[in-house]
Amino acid sequence: MKPEVLLIEPYYGGSHRAFTDGLRRYVPGSYHLLCMPPRKWKWRMRGSALYFAEELQAHPMIGTDVLFCSSFLGLADFKAAAPAYSAVPSIAYFHENQLTYPVRVEDERDFHFGLTNVTTCLAADVACFNSRYNLESFLEAVERLLAKMPDCRPARLVEGLHSKSRVLAPPIDYSAFDGAGHGTGKVPRILWNHRWEHDKNPEGFFDALYRLAGQDVPFEVSILGERFAGEPAAFAEARERLGRRVVHFGYLPDRAAYAKAVAEADIAVSTANHEFFGMSMLEASYAGCFPLLPRRLSYPEIFPDEFLYEDERDLVRRLHRLLAETPERGRARNIAERYSWERMASEYEALLEESMRSRRM
Repeated sequence: MKPEVLLIEPYYGGSHRAFTDGLRRYVPGSYHLLCMPPRKWKWRMRGSALYFAEELQAHPMIGTDVLFCSSFLGLADFKAAAPAYSAVPSIAYFHENQLTYPVRVEDERDFHFGLTNVTTCLAADVACFNSRYNLESFLEAVERLLAKMPDCRPARLVEGLHSKSRVLAPPIDYSAFDGAGHGTGKVPRILWNHRWEHDKNPEGFFDALYRLAGQDVPFEVSILGERFAGEPAAFAEARERLGRRVVHFGYLPDRAAYAKAVAEADIAVSTANHEFFGMSMLEASYAGCFPLLPRRLSYPEIFPDEFLYEDERDLVRRLHRLLAETPERGRARNIAERYSWERMASEYEALLEESMRSRRM
């Protein structure tokens, strides 16, 4: 019997939307989606629970088997405001956590959003994190937050959070990449396909390219990824300094066009200082690129040593060698394939079935 799933996503955009759409497409179930446009994330975290509770009072769902939400929903607030759904088995999915999500200055961090993550995890029957790095950094951050409390600290909070948490990667829909082509084989092409924000460390990426260009190493570069207001100045500087080496510059909203541009590259690079999973690097690996990633964050969980570099000097050295040899295409594709919806849908089907059984017990 297919489960009746109430699926709540207050930030229906980007990777959250891709995950939500994939769940409905690949995992058997009857889904009722409640969502909001992807903007004003702070208001989404604090206000969406009250809005969705009101919506469900006006249009109640009968016979809901499972409630599945992202961590942008304040689940404890939702259950308080919609008590008819408080007994429905609930799964909270953490694409990120707000206690370790990067801010430019640590003093600017608003711990209220991290506490919303804490209460959401506590209110869920199961909390799924997209990587072990995400889960472990969250629990460590909770311990640091408790240490800031002046007194009356909950003694078993971290233990309680850990007991209901597990790691379950977000599958990826690679269908746009099938038949997208491959690199031209003329001048080797380097790819950036990450958000244009400071936590992705574009300065480190472009510094490596400047050093290669200064040695007259032949290469082209595609600079893709989503852009936001207040993007780092490093991007405009790179477009000017790298000149004709830049073959793509800017966000490609069309999935097919993005897949084609990724598949035309030879080497994909991350210099991130923050990454909870690594979807863009897996997409590039599936498309045939050779991935180069720092040995930190979530990357060592996914990629073996062959694709990891130690520091920026090592990155330049590895790039220099790969550009001279032209790396074998598809070297990391088998890694990416492990995270396809076709491979992982059964794990999510089992998760929903487990939640349904818990209600029948």
